Amino acid sequence: FNLNLGSLVGGVALRARLYAKAGLDTAQIAQVVGVSLATNWLGYGVLAGALFASGLITPPRQTHLGNDTFRLLGLLLIALAVAYVVACAVLRGRPWTVRGRELRLPSARIALVQLTLSCVNWALMGAAMYLLLGQKIDYGHVLGVLMAASIAGVVTPIPAGLGVLEAVYLALLSGSVRQNVLMGAVLAYRALYYVLPLLVGLVLLAWLERHAATHPAEAEPVQA
Repeated sequence: FNLNLGSLVGGVALRARLYAKAGLDTAQIAQVVGVSLATNWLGYGVLAGALFASGLITPPRQTHLGNDTFRLLGLLLIALAVAYVVACAVLRGRPWTVRGRELRLPSARIALVQLTLSCVNWALMGAAMYLLLGQKIDYGHVLGVLMAASIAGVVTPIPAGLGVLEAVYLALLSGSVRQNVLMGAVLAYRALYYVLPLLVGLVLLAWLERHAATHPAEAEPVQA
């Protein structure tokens, strides 16, 4: 849902609804969602930051960013990821009040686990596209294009980045691989990372809704 509906609808709103039904209060939901979103973008910050800062990837036109700005963005992404881990180490256990809700940063150990899992996830996504392209393009370049396409999808308010992912890949890789092969790989990637998880998510959501309807007592939030 997060990939297809965007973070605000799929990543926050839907999760908040499901977690509330499971008995979590607002502060706990905010904590879980925050850690989840941070985990996703931590690895992106490190991997994409390194690729962008190195100048290996040309910024896609959709982002309207120049080469120097893209490199600075890469350095900023790395700095933010490092700052998060440092903050978790220094401010561990210290409560933060956000809109009247108390939040706490995880430990540095958990932050490093978040960073590792996120890097592995993004690396596997890049590996999937690398294999779908028949290993005809250097893996680092494929991963960099994936990162560029992801940031273009974020700044472009279109569900699932429809058309954005395809446009970025065509713009950055059309000179390295035939267009029909490229589009076939992108469509297969969408099926693997967008459509298939969405179908599984819909089945699980339907099961959870049915379970909540048939077991209302279990679905009621636990009162503190």
